[in-house]
Amino acid sequence: MIMKSELTFDQSRQLQGRLQLANSFLNGKARAVIGIQGSTVEKKIVVTEQILNLLHKYVDASMNQTCPKSGAVYLLEEHFQEVIPVCVDQCLLLGRLDILFGTIYDEFSADMIAKGVFLECLEPYILNDKLTSIPPHVMKDFVEHYRDKEMVPNVEACIVHMDIASLDIHQVVSLCWAYGLFDAIIYVYNNGMNDYVTPLEELIQLLKAALSTGNQLSDNQIRLGNKILVYVSCCLAGRAYPLGDIPEHLVYEVKEGIWKCLTCLHTKDPMEEEPPYPILRLLLRYNTREFLNVLSLAFAEPEFDLDNTDPNAVQSRQRIVDILLQIMVGSMGFSPAQVGFLFTFLARQMAKYENSIIVDRLLFDQVLEFLSTPSEECGHEEREQAFLELLNTGGLGDADEEKLLQLAEKAKFNRVCEVLYKRRREFDKILLCYLRESTGRPLVFNFIHLVMTESVYSEPEKEAVQKEALNQLEELIHIDANETAQLVLQDFAAPLGEIVRQMEDNPKLQLEFLQGVFEGRESGTVPPQGHPPPQIYELYLELLCRFKKETVLNFVVTSDGYRLEDALQIVRNYKLSDATAYLLEKAGDIHGAFGILQESLLAKIKALMEVAEIGPENYNKNEGSLQLANIQVTMMVVVQLCQRNTGSMDEKQRETLWFSLLDTVMTSQKRLKLVLTEEHFESFKDMSRHVLNSMMGYISLPSILQKIMQDPAYNVGKFGEMKELLLGMLDTYT
Repeated sequence: MIMKSELTFDQSRQLQGRLQLANSFLNGKARAVIGIQGSTVEKKIVVTEQILNLLHKYVDASMNQTCPKSGAVYLLEEHFQEVIPVCVDQCLLLGRLDILFGTIYDEFSADMIAKGVFLECLEPYILNDKLTSIPPHVMKDFVEHYRDKEMVPNVEACIVHMDIASLDIHQVVSLCWAYGLFDAIIYVYNNGMNDYVTPLEELIQLLKAALSTGNQLSDNQIRLGNKILVYVSCCLAGRAYPLGDIPEHLVYEVKEGIWKCLTCLHTKDPMEEEPPYPILRLLLRYNTREFLNVLSLAFAEPEFDLDNTDPNAVQSRQRIVDILLQIMVGSMGFSPAQVGFLFTFLARQMAKYENSIIVDRLLFDQVLEFLSTPSEECGHEEREQAFLELLNTGGLGDADEEKLLQLAEKAKFNRVCEVLYKRRREFDKILLCYLRESTGRPLVFNFIHLVMTESVYSEPEKEAVQKEALNQLEELIHIDANETAQLVLQDFAAPLGEIVRQMEDNPKLQLEFLQGVFEGRESGTVPPQGHPPPQIYELYLELLCRFKKETVLNFVVTSDGYRLEDALQIVRNYKLSDATAYLLEKAGDIHGAFGILQESLLAKIKALMEVAEIGPENYNKNEGSLQLANIQVTMMVVVQLCQRNTGSMDEKQRETLWFSLLDTVMTSQKRLKLVLTEEHFESFKDMSRHVLNSMMGYISLPSILQKIMQDPAYNVGKFGEMKELLLGMLDTYT
């Protein structure tokens, strides 16, 4: 009998510290215990008794002195959630679960809230496998409490962690069936009775009832069906459900029992109308593809590879395949898609186990016919993969290769066709397979290069591949113009000009290909040896003028394979002033180049005038800024032209160029002053100053001053503006 004593609140709090101190001795962490005589074992016995005494005082205090006397329910729950884990930890440490589930549980049970918290506190200990055994009367309270709080799934999670011997199996099984706790049902049967077949049979009946209604399955019914498939797969692999392994001495018995259950001709108490092999039939109806996947995994188990000459043995691939064919092909009730899944399964199994599965030749033809027939339900990739596996593993045996190729071509099985073409050394047709297959398109260039360079391919084979590649040139260019150019220049014997002429009806394709040739040469991906003839350069230049004008100047500047007069004529025809000016300068016609650029500059100034003359209220500032930027670019080009070339001219020639440019700028400035905003006019004046400053390195200062003072064109208005211009020149000069 435990004597109760009145404890203050502080004293009850101190009990936790005293319990921890006592625990440190039991754990071997305390160095010594003062006041206790005897051996270490005797001391531990004494300390244990003292801990239990303290624990009872702690429980008593928590139910009386420290327990909140009033307030919300959650305050009581929080109080007991702090107290009860201390009790559980102490009893687990001492190995005294009899105390935990005896006097301590009895005390907490006196209060409904304390009892509920106690039962819920057990859950984490169970899930962490610290508490695997609970007395039946406590387990009964545990189940009922969770049931009342509609937390039955938590019970299932706990059951699969518990020692079956501690459970009231009848109580637990009844609860599990009532609430659909299928994992717990399986656990109890498997671990409590070593029975792996009964739960499968019982769950199958539930699934059968669900399917028999003809209605769409609910989420819970789908979970049931999926659970059955996983359970069967685990059992046939020797794995425990849902985790771990079946005891080794039971593995063979479990596997054989499950196979017998699956392949039974009839159930134990069959209805009169029950068809043959009802369980296999049911699972195939539920989810054909996934159940066949389960069988595929099971077929890989070692017992199927034993030297078993009896085709009727339970674990015989042939027997199971024969039953599947009888169920799905020899009777009604399955859709073409479901039968298709079976054929795909058969094709793969025959490819894997060619000597252990024999299928009637006619049925074999049906398999191939199915695999090569388009179907929305069974995807192209899946059917092709099955066909390919059969082909690669020799599963097709002595099948007519011509017929196989016809089927593969009809089905557009490009990977299958590739294998068959390779056997027939029809490498030009393999090229087409690469082009049709999205994943193979980038690889086509390596394939062509390999054929064209390796000695294992004959000259006729190489010629056939080159011919087909040239026939597919447009497709190859669209995939990668640089790679195509590399093939043509490096691997093909055909002249570049001849290949380009093949595309003359498609100038954009010509451009794309030649872009690959020239850009590939610059980047190094196309071999630099053997410059293209000038006609190719000029054709490319003309195509750029037609379709990519913005790149023309860069091309004529960076290339030198074209004929100057021909290139000049091309860019003149397309009125590309910058490129024309560059080529004229390159030809030595500096004045001609200057004239072209000056015309371009005047045209851009005119465009700015048109934007500005609509009036300040309608003036588009952004458009004005854009036109100013265009003027600045062209003006820089003209200035650089003059700087590059006037150094080698006599004084008169220099003045002719520079003063002509200055006239253009200053005359335009005078006109623009009347229409531009102050900000934009200042920007133009900056350009004028730049021209003046630039020419001072080539024209003497007195000549410039004389020109400005005498020429009416430079009468820019107020004396202040003239002064500003002159001072800027003097700053540059000094």
